[in-house]
Amino acid sequence: MLLAAVDRTHVGRVAELLTATGITVAVRGPRGPLVTLGAGTSNRLGRAVTGSDRVAPTPLGAVRLIGTGRRVRVALVALSAALVLVAAARLRNAGDDRPA
Repeated sequence: MLLAAVDRTHVGRVAELLTATGITVAVRGPRGPLVTLGAGTSNRLGRAVTGSDRVAPTPLGAVRLIGTGRRVRVALVALSAALVLVAAARLRNAGDDRPA
């Protein structure tokens, strides 16, 4: 829920603040570890996703961080809608090919 509630750039800023104070935080979800933030952390994937190399996400954590962006959510909704429209059009065309 934490990763869904905040913007990924904010996660990077929090990680930098934690590093400055010497604190490390490990975030776990119901399915296990998601991300480690702060002191003693250095990760290229975290830098690419959040802008801070002080964020070390697991693969699932990285997906959650990327998926929290508004643009990503809008794109997923638009893609889903397009797929439904394509499927409906194909079903309609398949019905036209049946003998009367």
